[in-house]
Amino acid sequence: MTSKAARIAARIQQDFTARRVLPGEILGSEHELRARFAVGRETLREAIAILEMRGIGRMRRGRHGGFVVAIPDLPLVARSFSGHALLSGTSAAQLSRARLILERIGRQAVVTNVIFETLARCMATLQEHFRGDGKVLSLPRDPTQRITVGSRRAGQIARNIVAQLAQTPLEPGTRFGSERDLSQRFAVSKSIARQVVRLLEDLEIARCHRGSGRGIFMHPPAPYRPAATLGLYLFTHGATPESSWEIGQSLRIECAQLAAERPAPMREQVCREVSTLLKELSGGRRPFDLETLFLIDRAVESTAGNPLLTLILEGLKAHSALARPRRDQVLARFVASQGERYFELMSAALVAIEQGKPGAAGEAQQHLNHFFAARICVRASEPAPSP
Repeated sequence: MTSKAARIAARIQQDFTARRVLPGEILGSEHELRARFAVGRETLREAIAILEMRGIGRMRRGRHGGFVVAIPDLPLVARSFSGHALLSGTSAAQLSRARLILERIGRQAVVTNVIFETLARCMATLQEHFRGDGKVLSLPRDPTQRITVGSRRAGQIARNIVAQLAQTPLEPGTRFGSERDLSQRFAVSKSIARQVVRLLEDLEIARCHRGSGRGIFMHPPAPYRPAATLGLYLFTHGATPESSWEIGQSLRIECAQLAAERPAPMREQVCREVSTLLKELSGGRRPFDLETLFLIDRAVESTAGNPLLTLILEGLKAHSALARPRRDQVLARFVASQGERYFELMSAALVAIEQGKPGAAGEAQQHLNHFFAARICVRASEPAPSP
């Protein structure tokens, strides 16, 4: 369950993004933000710590202080991207394959745009951490470091922990300690220890369990936070929805082909999970809703077995959500009217993947893309929002 501080952080970010507040402007003082979002001091400070860790703002103290809005710059995006890739165990071979795919898509694209330039920088930053034999040369001292983060104690401790996890990974589900343990270990107050936990949860590498069996438990690295940073950067640096749509659809075809190339046990496992969902849909045991669309979409992406492609696709979705505020409403109407046929076409793609036929899988995904675009676009010239 998302913490209250994380929900407030999301509302603050949505507030200044929707209002197009410029970098350097003050969104409000601590007192004003507490009143606007109806929260206490501690919750607001936890939320601000989350936003500072993301590198999209900072709280300036003093008489004329307040929350100063910032926008992710390219070095921050590249560090976030490469940090997630390293924590996810990305190999040099996966990096090389992702770069080749992007280069191929770039040659086919109508124009070179900020998306390709941004992804090239992210890939180059990640490449710096591999030796010629494909082994990790050195993990960065702090793979999720945000270069705009100030000297907040909670942020320093969180980055210290992430660096340790990068050097000595823990299995998902491993108990890392408790808020009290962190308080004693780093000689900080319980309030700061709680902020540290919120930051680790926001990075999606830990979960804090309350009550019986309480403590901080390791969580498999999820792509959504670095993807959100990538999406926000693209949104604020002129990436067009058209380019985002075009690249995303090309990547989905590549993912379908890659999925069909994987060893049979891996293909069968994921295809079995998605097929079960599709059977529940056809049997009326599960509703045709937006949540199901996203769930199946992400499962097929992960079948490709390349976390970099998954991260890029999630970043393009985050950009689409910002560029098209009504995206989810449009998608919900599509699922309500066309969901059954869409999932039938998805089943055809899964069959090709499970049979290990890359060409057929790519063609089935392309057919799925065309069906989706033709029925969701308001005008022929307007690209569909990414699912």
